[in-house]
Amino acid sequence: MTVFKCYMKILRQNVGMIIIYLGIFFSVALVMQMAAGKSENSLYANASIDIGVVNEDQSVLAQGFVDYLNTIHNVIPMKNDPEVLQENLFYRNVEYIIQIPADFYEACILEGEPLKVTKVPGSYSSYYVDQQISAYINTLRTYLAAGFSQKEAIQGAKAEVHE
Repeated sequence: MTVFKCYMKILRQNVGMIIIYLGIFFSVALVMQMAAGKSENSLYANASIDIGVVNEDQSVLAQGFVDYLNTIHNVIPMKNDPEVLQENLFYRNVEYIIQIPADFYEACILEGEPLKVTKVPGSYSSYYVDQQISAYINTLRTYLAAGFSQKEAIQGAKAEVHE
């Protein structure tokens, strides 16, 4: 009890100093909170990267897929020439190359074969695009399995994936 009384005596003698320190602490904390609250809305923004697309299938599904990618990223149409593709990837004209096969609906949608992609090794943006492509194709498969037409499936998949 003696220690407690001594502590309270020291506290009473320095009450002015304690109030000053608390005032400084709370004012700095309030200013920091106001500054952090303003910038919080601008922390996340979708990243748009350059994607090369080799579209060998001119079907409605393939065109819908390219249109979906074009809403998120910068799509650059390319010819199926391995030297040109490697050169564009090497010089970073594109970070990701997607090759849509001639039988896109049968191979990728029905049989579940993955699309042939070429990407910059170790790039985080390539994982981002992989996830977006996977989500879109899985949603498209779901709509087509439910009995929707190809155009309806494209519209539904675009709306659902963007949400």
